[in-house]
Amino acid sequence: MIVAAIWSANRPLLSQEVKEILYNDFHIELDVDSLVEQINVLRSEQVIISTSEKKIVVAQNHLKDFEVALNGSQADAEKAREQFCILISSYCSDLNPQKIWEEFNSNFLLPMIRTIGANTYHLVTGENSQETVTTKA
Repeated sequence: MIVAAIWSANRPLLSQEVKEILYNDFHIELDVDSLVEQINVLRSEQVIISTSEKKIVVAQNHLKDFEVALNGSQADAEKAREQFCILISSYCSDLNPQKIWEEFNSNFLLPMIRTIGANTYHLVTGENSQETVTTKA
């Protein structure tokens, strides 16, 4: 997600700016030590590089790979949405498939993905995991 945060800003960032984007845009809260540790791993793998102003950017050779992966993910998400809408239309013809998808996505799917991602991060770092998925009613 750090690479996604830097990519989405489309400019070199300070670590604190990455932290803010992760929190504001992706609802991920990292303590400074964990963020610096992850940035250092990405730097050692040459996925990100530092500028002379101590800001970080995605390395050019990884930028294209990231964009290809992002486009693939977006295509997969669109296929999932289309299939979901087909099934809703087939079994519940009186419902608005797009509206049901939006509610399912925002109230269940995205919160579940955030929790799974957070739990995976906690598993890797040895921290306590979040136990439940909180969804909107």
